[in-house]
Amino acid sequence: MLLLLPLPALAPLDGLSYPSCMVEPANFRDFVSFAGTFSANRYKMDIPRFLYALSAIESSYGRFNLPRHEPAFARGGRYFQHELDRQFGDLAACSLGPWQIMFPNAHKIMKGHVKPMDFLADDGLNLTSAVASALWLDYEIGRGATTLEQIADAWNTGSHRDSIKPAPIYFQKVAEGWNRWEAD
Repeated sequence: MLLLLPLPALAPLDGLSYPSCMVEPANFRDFVSFAGTFSANRYKMDIPRFLYALSAIESSYGRFNLPRHEPAFARGGRYFQHELDRQFGDLAACSLGPWQIMFPNAHKIMKGHVKPMDFLADDGLNLTSAVASALWLDYEIGRGATTLEQIADAWNTGSHRDSIKPAPIYFQKVAEGWNRWEAD
């Protein structure tokens, strides 16, 4: 059983300030735009809009940010990582934040300078989740995911180049988020 406790907000990274916990779509859009600034954006893509679209299905635009346990990353699962499990227990097998980024992916992309608890402050709407998710999106785009469907596939299953695909509703919800960006 996973016990979640209220945590203090994270301190800004390197003196940067960032929006506090926000759950209204208009304010969440501001948070997503801010998150997009952490992308290197070497590929000249609309990173904030991609993040916003992914958040549609992953957390209902930042409203539901509780950790989700992913059995494939837990003990006995295909992607289990013993060292992360030893350090962080069950949270090492969770997806976190408004984009439900897998903790092992966030740990990898942030070169080990992140703990699961960093995502739980401010209901996951914080600098840690913004940086990790923007950097992971860059990583996926760098691996060739350049369309909305490819990015959604890579985000959900780990690769857009394999036969594993999310359910059609996943693509539909991401597309709705993409289109909603213009309306909000």
